[in-house]
Amino acid sequence: MSAVLPPGPFAAPGCRDPRDLAWRLIDWMAGSPSGEIRSRLKSRLAESLQGEDWSSASTLLAALLDTWPLSAAAPRAVQTWATAADAGALAVLARVGEVTALAMDWPTLAGTPWPRPDASWLREAAQGADAVLKRHPDDDTERVAVALGVSVQEGSFIELPTVRRVSGAELVALREELGRALARGEIAAVELSTPLPQTAAAALALGEVRLEGSHQQNVERVGLAGTLTAALPAWRDVLASAPPGAPGEPLRVCCETAFLPGTPARLAEGATDTVGWLLWSESFRPVAVQPAAVAVVRAAEGRTVAELAAGFQVPESAMTQMVATLVSAGALTGPASAPDGPSTQRGEA
Repeated sequence: MSAVLPPGPFAAPGCRDPRDLAWRLIDWMAGSPSGEIRSRLKSRLAESLQGEDWSSASTLLAALLDTWPLSAAAPRAVQTWATAADAGALAVLARVGEVTALAMDWPTLAGTPWPRPDASWLREAAQGADAVLKRHPDDDTERVAVALGVSVQEGSFIELPTVRRVSGAELVALREELGRALARGEIAAVELSTPLPQTAAAALALGEVRLEGSHQQNVERVGLAGTLTAALPAWRDVLASAPPGAPGEPLRVCCETAFLPGTPARLAEGATDTVGWLLWSESFRPVAVQPAAVAVVRAAEGRTVAELAAGFQVPESAMTQMVATLVSAGALTGPASAPDGPSTQRGEA
C-alpha cells in the first residue's frame, strides 16, 4: 500500500513521481486522442446535433478535429514537460486537457483546462493507494480521497510563484495595489475567485493587471501552471500547415479524410452541411474541403490523373486542377516524396 498525489493542480514539470496521479492523467490523455477520446467526442457530437444544441456541437466538432494533431503533439508535449517547463508543451497539454474533459464529460479545476477525473478513473489509476498526499490548497485532494475511500495526509507542497486571489468585485478597488505588486515582481499574477463584473471599470482594471503581470494571461488560461513558463502560444499557433506534396504519378495519399456535419463556425450558427476534412495524425491544421475533394483523395492511391478523371467521368483538365490543389494542400504527393511504409490513407464517414 502507498500514498498517491492528486491530479491537481497540475503535473509538475521535471518531476515524474510514479505516485503522481497528475502524471498518470496526462500520460493517459496523451495516448487517447485517436482512440477513446475521439470515439466519445463523436457520440457527444451526435447527441448535440440531435438536440440542436448548436453551441455544444460547435465546441465538440472543434475538439474532434483537434484529436488528429493532438495524437502526435500531445505525446511529444508530455516528453518535453517531463524535462522542463516549456510554454509550447504547456499549450498542447492544456488543449488535450480541454478535449479530454469535453469527451469524458468531466468538470475541470476552476479556471483551468485540467480535467477532474471521475471516481472510476481515479480508482483504476490509484489501485492499492491508502492515502492521498495534499500538495496545494487547490489540488482537489479531499474529493480524490473520498473517491478512493482513503485518508488525506500532508505532503510536500509545490513551490510556485505567488498568485494573489481576489474576488471579481474587489479587482477595481485593488487595481493600483495589485498593479504595483505585479510591477515589482512581488506577485506573479492575480487569480479571480468570482466572475468579473460586466462594467467598464472592471474591464479597465483587468486590462491593467494583464499589462503589468507577465504571467497574468497564462494563469487565466491554464491556472497555476502558467506561472512557470513564458507567454503561452495559442493552440492554433502550435500547429503548422501540412507540407505540400510533390508532383508525379502514380499518386500517393498523405492524409486521412472524414465527412463531418459542417465547420465549428457554421455549427455555432445552427447551420449543418456535409463538409469534407483533410486530417493528419501529425501537428498539422485540419483543412476543410468540398466533399468531392475527399472522394478524389480516397480514390487516388496508386492512380494517375487520367485514371481518376475516367473513374469520376470528368474532364482530365478539371481533375488535373483538383489534384494540383490537393498536392499543394499536402493531401497527395507523387511517388518520389511518398512516406515510407504503407499509405496513410484512411477515411471516416
